[in-house]
Amino acid sequence: MRKKWGISKMNLLEKIAFLKEAGTGPVTDALTALGIGEWMANVHPANVSERMAGQAFPIQYEYVEAGQDCFPNMWKVIGVCQKGRIIVASARDPMAVTGSHVILGTKMYGATGFLVDSAVRDYEESEQMDYPVFCRGGEAKHAPKNHKVTAVNVPIVCAGAKVNPGDFIVGDRDGVVVIPEQEIDRVIYQMELVLDVEQRELNAIKTGRSLEEIMSIGAEKSHIRL
Repeated sequence: MRKKWGISKMNLLEKIAFLKEAGTGPVTDALTALGIGEWMANVHPANVSERMAGQAFPIQYEYVEAGQDCFPNMWKVIGVCQKGRIIVASARDPMAVTGSHVILGTKMYGATGFLVDSAVRDYEESEQMDYPVFCRGGEAKHAPKNHKVTAVNVPIVCAGAKVNPGDFIVGDRDGVVVIPEQEIDRVIYQMELVLDVEQRELNAIKTGRSLEEIMSIGAEKSHIRL
């Protein structure tokens, strides 16, 4: 039985737990109805049992020239990452941007997930990790040495989706959805309607109701909750 939430009584951690439990499907239905949100392309969990939900700490990888300001390595990024945030990395190279030791470091030092629109090395370790790692798969070859993090906690575009610091990230086996931070209460409020409609639709299917009735119930998902 799904827990009854109630947006007016939720604190931040409860909102994140609600998003994680619901998954990307109800989030997508709510965002579509409201006409907002962003979706990432071809980024999925290394460990398929892991779901991701939380606020973004965006970082930007770029090719740098000698003398250009950048973070020398990911350990420096981990040191400035806000605890409890998901590291969301926009990369400029399809090869592996980091490996399992650094990813484990993001977990141990307080990040609640790691997401990159590129590959990672030591993919097997990421598959076995009890921690959400979202990427485009594994690669043996590491990105070039001049492929560095040039900015942290700034707006980025990751896998085709705009991500601002503090935006809410929801990920599961289907993909990754981005909710603008300022819209989170409106999205959760709409999601509660979506989840209620889905439960009634499922009950109608299981009890053999008419196709017309099932379709009528499903159509309610697109209604804006007042």
